[in-house]
Amino acid sequence: MFLHACKAFIVIALLSMQVAQAGELINTTDRFKQKRELKWISSVKSSDASQMGLTASVFFKGQGTPEKALVHLAGSFDRLEFAQCNGVDWLADGVPVERLSGTYNTVPRRDSPKMIEIMVSIFSVEQLRQLAAASVIEYRVCRSEGRVPDEDAAGLRQLVAALGQ
Repeated sequence: MFLHACKAFIVIALLSMQVAQAGELINTTDRFKQKRELKWISSVKSSDASQMGLTASVFFKGQGTPEKALVHLAGSFDRLEFAQCNGVDWLADGVPVERLSGTYNTVPRRDSPKMIEIMVSIFSVEQLRQLAAASVIEYRVCRSEGRVPDEDAAGLRQLVAALGQ
């Protein structure tokens, strides 16, 4: 009986680890401010500039259509890799997708001496749809090129599909 309980616990723990490592689509509404946020949160934690995680957010005021979307690329590095860069260049199936604007931020990690670098690109909803429709989403930050992980590309498609809800 004890062995059976241990096996069940291990299976549940492994399933929990898999769920915890998957990205998440979140849809929240602030009733007091009449604001809705639809967000894909990446589970990708990378210190490889060619495989950074992608998180995306769309904000609604009331029941209206969103005007802009924020797309964040984030990576954790030993030293600042992208502080001198002017933004992110994007390709959707090899076709350039221009961003409206962008910002750069850093956040220290609590669990290590590394810094998390976050490159934010602001897109129109139509540009976001163009990215999400692509089979392959690529980016360039400074001289580093990469591809959005399949999990995050699928999450971006989920976010865009949920825009109509």
